Amino acid sequence: SMYGTYRFNTTEYVTSALKPTEDNEAYKKWIYLRWWLQKVPLNLDYVSSSDQQWTWSLEKVEVQFSGPGFSAGEVIQIKRGAQATNILSGHANYPTSNPFVKNHPQGALRWSGMKFTVWSTEFESVIVGRAQGYRYVLFGDARSYALDEKKTITRVLTDTTGGVTKTIKLRLTAKSKRLS
Repeated sequence: SMYGTYRFNTTEYVTSALKPTEDNEAYKKWIYLRWWLQKVPLNLDYVSSSDQQWTWSLEKVEVQFSGPGFSAGEVIQIKRGAQATNILSGHANYPTSNPFVKNHPQGALRWSGMKFTVWSTEFESVIVGRAQGYRYVLFGDARSYALDEKKTITRVLTDTTGGVTKTIKLRLTAKSKRLS
């Protein structure tokens, strides 16, 4: 785009509940998306305050990973604001600083979103126990933890490629839970 492209990733919790929690399907219906947006001039008849001249237009979105709860043909909604799907709690209306909240024909804009259709699904087989084996190496035996006990560890990874050394510091937290 001659005005610029913005790329980012999000994790969404797609649930029929107004506000996803651990008690509904949010943990089966999560989806990790990669977005590409283009900065474009705002259409003159678009609802906005008079000083808003630019907006973002969706170029494309790709699913990178997801939970197992989706079906081919299913219509899902990705939302922000009071019904945001990128968080599990702490939902709030759009702030008044958002220029698209004002001048909305139906009153203050509290939330918005987009609908997408799941065209197909595929299942990648996972070697049973691999993830749990890794967590055991990091955090030890879960049986030695009290219910809801948390443990945080820090790992530092360093790699040298082409004479350039890069280091990343990871802080991982685990919480013991009773499996049903």
